[in-house]
Amino acid sequence: MKRLIALLLAAGLMVSGLTGCSGIVSSGQTDESVTDSDESDESSEYKFRKDLAEKTIGISVSSLRGNYMKVFRTSLLNRMKKLGFKEQNVSVYENNGDLALELKMIDLLIDSDVDQLLICPNDSADVSAITDKVVASGIPLIYFNYVPDEAERQRWVDNNWNVSCVGGDRTQVGKLQATLVASLGMDQLDMNKNGYVDYILIEGPEDNPLSSLRRETFLAEMNEAGIPIQCLDDRHADWNRQTAFEVVQEDLNTIGRDIEVVVCQNDAMALGAMLAIQMADRIVSSDIYLVGVDCDLEAIQNIRQGTMTGSVFIDGSTQAAAVITNIMNNIDGLKNSRETYVDYVLVTAANAESVQGILEHPV
Repeated sequence: MKRLIALLLAAGLMVSGLTGCSGIVSSGQTDESVTDSDESDESSEYKFRKDLAEKTIGISVSSLRGNYMKVFRTSLLNRMKKLGFKEQNVSVYENNGDLALELKMIDLLIDSDVDQLLICPNDSADVSAITDKVVASGIPLIYFNYVPDEAERQRWVDNNWNVSCVGGDRTQVGKLQATLVASLGMDQLDMNKNGYVDYILIEGPEDNPLSSLRRETFLAEMNEAGIPIQCLDDRHADWNRQTAFEVVQEDLNTIGRDIEVVVCQNDAMALGAMLAIQMADRIVSSDIYLVGVDCDLEAIQNIRQGTMTGSVFIDGSTQAAAVITNIMNNIDGLKNSRETYVDYVLVTAANAESVQGILEHPV
């Protein structure tokens, strides 16, 4: 097992620019951050190869919107360009979370006879069916921002399939949120002096597997840290800012100042919660704490200003580097690690500026 750790604390980070795109099917779109030079610098980790010019890559994703995908796609295309891939040979198919459309678009990519497939599956997708479909085509498959369960990964080994994955250990998200909360200590957290940290949890959709996983790991880590906690409300806001605003506003009106921590499972909901907190004349990091997940630029700016306590960052740039390694191994006939883990990173005011640099200028 290979583990890559994002180095986010280095000062003076100098990297390239950020772009993004959207649409159902996109292919060969110009990225201003990709240079037009035919060869990379000799000191670079990327050695330009003419044999890559005709290689084709198909990518299937739920959405091209969002912080992670913008960083991942920009970084991936930058790196591929430096190696010698032609951007017009990279086809990106977006399914907008539609499971039937996801399978249809994977079929289209297979039928177009791409050399390799990169897939970030929908959370509710039948991953084993996707694997079987791609393996039957003979096309090497790389899952990204996703690590299937052990049973699925073991199938790859047992059948000697050319399938690998790059992603984070999703249990880290709840653990890192709990690490941040626990680090504040009971003296700061237990403002009503009842011996507990009283919190509300704002989750994604009720049927989303990430919701229960993040809740369970948050609770386990808080218990492991020896911090007594008490959940005053657990609500689903479907990843939506406005819904989270309404939920948190209602809780602040009914539960009031007994709420000491608001834990949100993405930053869109955290930003909605932040507005509700401000309208209730509460002050984040003074008489209430607020944590999220994702670290888009708006969240980062609020962390730097102290209006959010912290968040958890998924580093699309480092994941892109790992995917490139797998792509090149497939081309060169080398065996990939079955899984490559890229650590999630806890973001607070102390390292928010460095993370902002990565968001604004993916490598």
